[in-house]
Formats: sequence, C-alpha cells, structure tokens
Amino acid sequence: MATTWKVTADSVPVLDGWGWADYWPVETWVEWHRCMKAKFGKDQANKTFLKYWNEQDSSANPFNQRNFNTSFRQYARENGFFDDLFTGAGFISKPLGWITDLFTTVDHVEGKGTGAIQDTAAGIGTTGKILKYALPAAAIIILIMGAFYLYNKAKR
Repeated sequence: MATTWKVTADSVPVLDGWGWADYWPVETWVEWHRCMKAKFGKDQANKTFLKYWNEQDSSANPFNQRNFNTSFRQYARENGFFDDLFTGAGFISKPLGWITDLFTTVDHVEGKGTGAIQDTAAGIGTTGKILKYALPAAAIIILIMGAFYLYNKAKR
C-alpha cells in the first residue's frame, strides 16, 4: 500500500471494508496502539483499539492479520487483547493462526530467530504460503457444506 499514515493517540483509524479503498495497514494499527498506550494507559488503549478493529468488515486485511501475521498476533498477546480480536463468528477462524504460530515456534526453537516460515526447512515456506490461503478456503467450504447439510435435513 502506497499510503503512509502518521498517527497520534488521538487519530481515528481508516477502516478496511469491502471493495478497493485506502485503509490502515497493521503496522499503523500497532503504532496507534503504542501511542494510545503511552497517553491513556494499556486498558484504555486496548478498549479503543478493539472498538475500531472490530468495526472493520471481515475482509481480507483484518482476517489475514489476526490469523497469519505472527508479529501482530504476538503483539496482541503481549498487550492482552489477542482473544478479543475474534469476536462473533470470528472465533471459528482462530485455529487457523495456530499453524502459523507452530511454524514460527519451530523456527525459533531451531535457533534461526527470524520468525520467517520460509526458514524453517526446505519447502516449508511454500507450504506455509499455500496453507495461508488453503486453510481459510477449506474452512469456508466446510461451513457451506455444513449449512447445506443442515438445510436439507431440516427440509425433510
């Protein structure tokens, strides 16, 4: 994204929604949270952050960041708002990030320390990239199949 955002504790996020438009990248969200934490304290920063984060459509950016961005996931855990990123039906996607965390943990255990899925072993980087898109697609397909099954069962 070409837009560079300068934020303060009093900034209002530019939310991601359906369609093509500018929105804050995750790095800007984290910087905004840090600014708010310094000015208002962690509890208020978390409340304000989550209020706006959860107003975004369940589009690609928020979904990808909370499920596949290891750095963002770790920052959210360290600041106590990780679980609240998965509101409503979002809890269904929470296990998707565990695979990303698993590969990153393996990377750190092996002493590489980069956090990059690609460095864990030959070929795993490609697998990680594929899983990033295949798992959400599989989850959606399973949900659709389950809904179709329940609909047909209720029709009888």
